Amino acid sequence: MKSPLSTFNFQLSTIIVLALLLFSSCGQQYNAQSTVKHFMKENLLDHSQLTNVEYSKVDSTKLITPQRIDAMRIEANNATIYKKDIDYPTASGHGKLLTLRVSYTIGDKQHTSTFYLTPDLYEVVAFKTN
Repeated sequence: MKSPLSTFNFQLSTIIVLALLLFSSCGQQYNAQSTVKHFMKENLLDHSQLTNVEYSKVDSTKLITPQRIDAMRIEANNATIYKKDIDYPTASGHGKLLTLRVSYTIGDKQHTSTFYLTPDLYEVVAFKTN
């Protein structure tokens, strides 16, 4: 039979681990949103028209190849609401990328874009407009 003290320690440990996971995911969400906000501010042709911004939860993928990143960058270069020749970090060697989907309005037109971020959430590697 377990002592009341060992049961209490287990419950306390479980609560602490769950709290740390919750705070970690909140910090990850905040960092991803901050990085994407900065990217959009720097690279939208008319950032002042940006309204109604909504973010999905951060997700991850290992399915994006360097070739797909290159293709997304070429497609993004043709997007009419973003600047041409955006400066991206080197795409190779990331493996897992984090994703953040953003819905927003520019002028009177609704847009949705998916941003692919480095695992440390400091840089946007590529994005696609949907």
